[in-house]
Amino acid sequence: MTSRPCHVAFLWDQSGDYHMDRAEAVACALGERGRVSIIEITTRSRVYDWPECRPSDQVSRITLFPGKLAEDVGELATAFALNAAIRRAGIDQLFVAGYEHPARFALAVWQALKGRAPVIMLDSKFDDKPRHLRLELLKRFLLMPYRAGFASGARAVAYMRFLGLKRRPIAVGYDTLSIERMRTLAQGVAPPWRERPFLIVARMVPKKNIQTALRAFAAMPRTHRALRICGDGPLRETLAAEIRDLGIADRVVLLGSVSQEVVAREMAGALCLVLPSSEEQWGLVVNEALALGLPIIAGDNVGAKDLLIANYVNGFILNCDDIHAWALAMHALDTDEALWRRFVEGSHDRAHDADSARFADAVLELLGLQGSIP
Repeated sequence: MTSRPCHVAFLWDQSGDYHMDRAEAVACALGERGRVSIIEITTRSRVYDWPECRPSDQVSRITLFPGKLAEDVGELATAFALNAAIRRAGIDQLFVAGYEHPARFALAVWQALKGRAPVIMLDSKFDDKPRHLRLELLKRFLLMPYRAGFASGARAVAYMRFLGLKRRPIAVGYDTLSIERMRTLAQGVAPPWRERPFLIVARMVPKKNIQTALRAFAAMPRTHRALRICGDGPLRETLAAEIRDLGIADRVVLLGSVSQEVVAREMAGALCLVLPSSEEQWGLVVNEALALGLPIIAGDNVGAKDLLIANYVNGFILNCDDIHAWALAMHALDTDEALWRRFVEGSHDRAHDADSARFADAVLELLGLQGSIP
């Protein structure tokens, strides 16, 4: 007599194609040993205006409040809906993002009391922002019900240890996506080096620090290349004014909010990704860049740099406020094709660490199962 397959579920505020990439990778790795679900609170949010997640034959998706904005759903309603959904679906192992929400804390406590303590998924780092003792102590309390951690990189692991997961297992590989899917979206785009523009893919919010990139672009020696920006947000008008004041309006293209297919094609045709964020827990845009062999110039607080970016191998890691250094780095890739080609090769070499297969490997490790995706 065989035991029934393990039912694994991943809980996110809302799910997009990145989340489905990860869940499908786990479903593929588990095979007949288990089944996989995504539980999402809602399908819409004021902060992350993603298109609805694609359907999948391998992964079931449970939406608690379809059509509602995440910000409009109360914690009490969420708590009751979560408990009912997990009981109805027969979830054996739950992976949770968002430990700070009361409904999720209550769920974690309840699951732990039933002998099914969940795993917390986290990509925050201690150096993201100034920390305050009382809040950090509260976080320690909120993480108590979890049996293990699932982190994005080394600094996220260190932060989890600081928050009390001293002896509990922690696996790495949380922030990933399907490299194959990104490459499929960008098929056929491969302009020569001399025709490639600089590229920013970011929401127009303060922490993305886009002004540093604009000022560096204006400060570097005059180039024929454009700077293209994918993204929108509350700072759009402020940044448009900055572009005019810097005298670079003829060379900067604001593309606005675009689809993932457009992002993939922009990346496939770009010179490099410019990511000057002053606060960036991870930065999945770096995973996308690696999928397409794109060199990266990134701020030193970008979480993805720990695993995916190496100085002078596939990009530059810089102080996010050093405009002179950013101008020099951009000028180097603008004028040195041999350096650019070396960085392209370096990004291709690191792409496997950005792939959702790593997510699946980590999940199997935390489940205590053998095997992984080839």
